[in-house]
Amino acid sequence: MPGRRPAPEARIQALLFVALAATSTELSGVYLAGLAPSPQLAFVLQITAIGTAVGSGVAARAKRRNADADTWSITTAWATLGFVVGLGIVAASFVV
Repeated sequence: MPGRRPAPEARIQALLFVALAATSTELSGVYLAGLAPSPQLAFVLQITAIGTAVGSGVAARAKRRNADADTWSITTAWATLGFVVGLGIVAASFVV
């Protein structure tokens, strides 16, 4: 039925999933940044991880609203946006 809200238990499960996805993404981004050979690459990896975390949240919300939503493309688009923004910031720091 359109316009019907999910049960509170389903909303709590969705929020827990988003929190878990965001936490694991951030932890892996920090871990990979520690292994990066340069601080610039570490920064780009961290910004990419933040974009992935945001994308995971947006994808979870889209999936909750529409069961047919393609969560892979949403998450990938946000991760790519984070990567491009990170590269842009690093490139701008070299110009200045």
